[in-house]
Amino acid sequence: MNIDALILCGGAGRRMGGVDKGWVHWRGQPLIEAMLAVVQRQSQPPRRIWISANRELERYRALPGIAGVLQDATADFPGPLAGIDAAFAASKADWLWILPCDTPNLPTDTLRRLQQACDGVDLTVATLVDGDTLHRQPTVCLAHRRSWPVLQQQWQQGQRALWRWQQAVPHRHVQFTERHAFDNLNTPDSLTATPQQDTP
Repeated sequence: MNIDALILCGGAGRRMGGVDKGWVHWRGQPLIEAMLAVVQRQSQPPRRIWISANRELERYRALPGIAGVLQDATADFPGPLAGIDAAFAASKADWLWILPCDTPNLPTDTLRRLQQACDGVDLTVATLVDGDTLHRQPTVCLAHRRSWPVLQQQWQQGQRALWRWQQAVPHRHVQFTERHAFDNLNTPDSLTATPQQDTP
C-alpha cells in the first residue's frame, strides 16, 4: 500500500496553556521528536512523513526525515480537518495515516493493524478496548483519499468534527487493548503522570 503519515501539530494547545504542543518536552525530548520516532519504528513504516503546524514552522522544517510542513489556510486554529485537507492536497499517496503529536506510546504495529483492517472501507479508526468499554481514538486513523471529497464537503458546510467525517465514509474500528498506548499528553499534569511504555 502507498501510505504517507501526517502528524497533527497545528492545534492551539489550550489545555497546555496555549503553547505549541509539538515542542513541549516529555522524557527529555520534544513531543514531535518522540512522535517521529513512533512513526519511524513502525513494523511497516509509511513512505513519507508530513507535519501539520501553524507555529514554529522553521523549527518543524528543520526536523530530519520529513517530507514537508503544512500550514492551515486560516490562522484561527480551525482544527484537525484543515490539516488533513492540506495533507491530501500535498501528498500523492493513496492512504494517509493520521496521528496526533501527543501520543508517544503508540504500539509499533499500530499502522500494520490499521492497514490490515482496511479491505472494503475508506477509513480505519483505532479504538481502545478497556474492559467492556470502547473508546474511539479518532485522531489515530488510516484514511484513503476517496474520503477526501467528503471531508471537503463537510468543511464547506461548517462541520469541523473529526469523528463526524469518519462516520460519513465507509469505515471500520480496529480494537487495541494496550491501555496506556493512546494516552494523550495534552495537559501539564499528563506529562509527568504518563510513563514511557516499552511497546512491542
